This record gives sequence, C-alpha cells and structure tokens, in this order.
Amino acid sequence: MEVESFMLRPINDIGNLEKLEQEFSNKEAFEKLKQQYSIVCSELLENGVNCAYRLLDILFTKIFLCSWTGGSRNAADVKLGLKAFKNVIIFFHHG
Repeated sequence: MEVESFMLRPINDIGNLEKLEQEFSNKEAFEKLKQQYSIVCSELLENGVNCAYRLLDILFTKIFLCSWTGGSRNAADVKLGLKAFKNVIIFFHHG
C-alpha cells in the first residue's frame, strides 16, 4: 500500500475557503481529501461532535473566525457563516 503525504494548510481567509468549496465540488478530490483528513478522528474513539470541532480547529486558523451559521453571542464579533458553503458542510457530514 502506497502512503501519500500531504500538508495541512489551515484556511485563513475567504478566498481560501472559496477554493476549498470549489475543490470539494470535485468528487475525486472530495474523496481524496476525506481520506487524508480521516486520520484526524477514529470512528472507534471519537463522537461526531468532537471530531467536527477537531476538524474545524485543523481546517481554519483562529484568526479566521467562522461559525456554522455566522451567528455570535457577541454582536461586535462578526463571523462568516459556513452554511453558505454547501460542499464544506457535506464534507463534515461525510467525514
């Protein structure tokens, strides 16, 4: 079995998020990324919520604030809502 290495580059701006969204629209790229990111969580040891949060921490920098809906408890804290990025959401549901 051949092992392929890859580099994790956390998303730090809207442009990179849009690129990821586009990349996830390609079925082969989606499956390849899903396989690569599967090392982050083990189905035997993790529940889905913890895995989703871990993936968020890996996929996005702390500076690039985003949330599932774009809402925030603090009105001054503007966040980008991931719900507009359908392919990214599908990735989280399939991961």
